Amino acid sequence: ALLQLLVLSLLDPTGLLELAVSATMQLGSYVSRRQFDRECEAEADATGLDIVTRACFDPVAAARMMSKFVELDPDRSSAWLRSHPLAATRLKRLLSQSGRIEADARAREHCAHEQLDLRAALRALYERSAPPTVAPSAPRGS
Repeated sequence: ALLQLLVLSLLDPTGLLELAVSATMQLGSYVSRRQFDRECEAEADATGLDIVTRACFDPVAAARMMSKFVELDPDRSSAWLRSHPLAATRLKRLLSQSGRIEADARAREHCAHEQLDLRAALRALYERSAPPTVAPSAPRGS
C-alpha cells in the first residue's frame, strides 16, 4: 500500500488520479453491496410470507399490500443503486409465491380452527372495550 502511494505520487503529484481510482473503487464496493442487500430483502419477503401463511393470514393480502408500494414508487430508473428490489419486482415474486402457497391445501387446513379462535378473541376484546349502553332516561316533569 505504501509503495502504491509512492508510485502514484510520482505519476500523479496532484492526486487527481488517486482520487479517481479511490472513488471508482468505492462506487464498485457500494454497487456490489446493493446486490447483496437486494438478495437479503428478497429472502426477508419470502420469510415474511411464510410467517404470514403459518399464522393463518391470507398470503395474497401481502401481495395486495405490495401493490400499494408499486403505486407509491413509480421511479424505476436507478434500480442498480437501490438497497431494496423494485416494488414491482417484489410484487411479482410475492404473487408467484403466494399463488404456490394458496394452492397448497396443507397451508389452509389448520387455519380454519385458528381463524375461528382469532375471530372469537377479537369479538370478546371488542365487547370488553365497548362503552356501556345507557338506557334513555324518562323526560323530567312526567
